[in-house]
This record gives sequence, structure tokens and C-alpha cells, in this order.
Amino acid sequence: AKGGPLLKKIIKIMALEGKPIEASEIAKRVGKSQNYLEFYLQELVKYDMIKKVQRGVYELVDRVIESCIAKNYGNVKASAL
Repeated sequence: AKGGPLLKKIIKIMALEGKPIEASEIAKRVGKSQNYLEFYLQELVKYDMIKKVQRGVYELVDRVIESCIAKNYGNVKASAL
């Protein structure tokens, strides 16, 4: 998938959240506009990493991956991701 570093950052943010999160909140945390982020969110949906739960709200598909990422990065601030 294109956009590796930003895709990883999005996944980490979602894993640390631990529940469905709005695209606008993800955009805020990565320092990009929501429109800019849309391509990256669609890439993650395309590769079954995340799913759209409702309009503008996404969650990680795999809870095991979510738990592992959250455990490994739980003490890291989102700005440092």
C-alpha cells in the first residue's frame, strides 16, 4: 500500500484509542486535513486493516493486532508516533 509511514501512524493512533474513532480526530492527531487523510483511510479499508463503522467513523478489524500495538506504544504520546 502507498503511504507506509502515514498508514502506520494511523493504525497506531487507532490501536491506542481502542474503540471506533472519527476520521476528523485521526486527522487532527496526525496533523493533516481530513480530505488529505481520506486516501490513506481508503487504502487501509482496501487491505482489510480497518473498517468503516458509520459515516466518518473507523475501527481496526483485528483486535489482536490492536492489543499488541496498544501494549507496545501505550506509553508513547500520539505526537511522538
